[in-house]
Amino acid sequence: MIGEVINIKFHGVDFWSRPVYKIENKELYLGSLDTLFPSDEHGKTKKDIDNYFKKNLDELVIFGSTFDEHDPLGTKVRKEIKLNIL
Repeated sequence: MIGEVINIKFHGVDFWSRPVYKIENKELYLGSLDTLFPSDEHGKTKKDIDNYFKKNLDELVIFGSTFDEHDPLGTKVRKEIKLNIL
C-alpha cells in the first residue's frame, strides 16, 4: 500500500555533478549518489534528467536541508512514500 505522495522538482546539479531535487513546500532535498551529470556532458537537459529519474526513483536519497553545502545524508526514502516529479 502506498501512503503519502511527495512532489519534487528538479533544483539543479550540485558541485559534485549530482542531480538534486527539492521537495515541494519544504527545505528538503533529494538526489542521486550513483548517477552523475557532469557539467561537460552536453545535451543533458532538465527534461533528460527528469525522464531518467522517473524510471529510477529508487536512486534518489535524502540529501538534507541544504543545496551544495554539506555531504548528503544518503538515507533512502521509505517505500511507502511515492515520489512524483513535477
